[in-house]
Amino acid sequence: MHFTREILGEIPYEYYPTLDAIQFASPGYIRYSLDTPTAIEVGNTVARLVHDGKEAKSIDSEIYAYVRTHKLNDVERSDASWPQHNRELTGLTYAFLKSLGLTKIRQFISASSIPFQAAKMSQYFYRRVQKLAEFEVDRLISLPNEYDNSSQAESAT
Repeated sequence: MHFTREILGEIPYEYYPTLDAIQFASPGYIRYSLDTPTAIEVGNTVARLVHDGKEAKSIDSEIYAYVRTHKLNDVERSDASWPQHNRELTGLTYAFLKSLGLTKIRQFISASSIPFQAAKMSQYFYRRVQKLAEFEVDRLISLPNEYDNSSQAESAT
């Protein structure tokens, strides 16, 4: 809970969505305005999960298994054993974020105090985006993206 508040506190106010319209009559809807590049980036990640999320799901499971097997959720931050896990967690996190189509992955990992933290934040992000993907599939939301457009263009050629 505190982690979520801290992350939200880092988002500049101008990037928050703003409410544009609400229609209660059937079919009801809520329309938001979002920062376009941010909305497209999130939409691209959601579209990638909808169309081909098997790799991300597999790597998420690998991270979860590694953390569980080595009981890393129970290890104190000051414990000297962290370095032995850095290579594996860095590799898994890099592959995980790449499977989601994200950029600046190395910067993200190096900005984290330890690779474990980057792995856990990546999983947190994945769970939130996965929920958006479910909403997209159920047609409860519609996010702009470039992924669908490029897929349609490729299938037309």
